[in-house]
Amino acid sequence: MKGGREARDFVRETLREPFTVWTRWATAGGRSKESRFYAMVMVGTNGLDEMLVSKGLARPKGVRPNLATGEKGTAHAARLEALEAEAKRQRVGLWAGAKVTKLEPQKP
Repeated sequence: MKGGREARDFVRETLREPFTVWTRWATAGGRSKESRFYAMVMVGTNGLDEMLVSKGLARPKGVRPNLATGEKGTAHAARLEALEAEAKRQRVGLWAGAKVTKLEPQKP
């Protein structure tokens, strides 16, 4: 709950600045065959998703549609995963009190 409040407060403060919302639709996984709308919030040249993940206040999950900026979804997801790894290493946000261990690959 504390992490949710921290993320809410961060978003409220961040979105006091001018921002842009890019929307697009993509087919979502799961049972539904309906299209879903996704939004990318940009504050200046920074994505709100990247800011939240780098502060340890969000995790990268979900589908990986290509961005309106032309960036490939897989490249963006890889960058978010790297930001999450760095947030874990620095123990910021939700990772501050978490026990983070490195998972070893399972043998077949």
